[in-house]
Amino acid sequence: QRYEERLREVNSQDENTDGMKKKLHQKNIELDSLHQSYKKLSQVFQECEQNRKEKNEEFKQLKMQIAEQERMEENYHKSQQEAKELQILFNTAIATNKESVKSLENSVREREELLKREHASKKAIENDLVEIRLHNQALEDL
Repeated sequence: QRYEERLREVNSQDENTDGMKKKLHQKNIELDSLHQSYKKLSQVFQECEQNRKEKNEEFKQLKMQIAEQERMEENYHKSQQEAKELQILFNTAIATNKESVKSLENSVREREELLKREHASKKAIENDLVEIRLHNQALEDL
């Protein structure tokens, strides 16, 4: 009887052990599956991390290009403004030069008129001198 009880006990323990072995085997299968999933996720994460780094680098490059474009646009607008200011200065200089030319032309005309008057005055004086000489000669002849 004791032997049978002990045999039942051992058989029961064997059944428990077999059940635990089955559970352990099932857990090992689940663990392997989880490990494979982890490997895949780890690989996907690494790919995502690499992709993120590449996108960050592209973003930095784009930001630099945008900044350069903005500088170029700012320089273009400054150049346009400078060109407008230079055009105004150029137009002012042309107008000033035209006024100077007119003023010089007027001065030349005035000088020519003055020279004509001086020449006429000189001629009149020379004519007066000739008359005086003739008059003096006539007086001396008397």
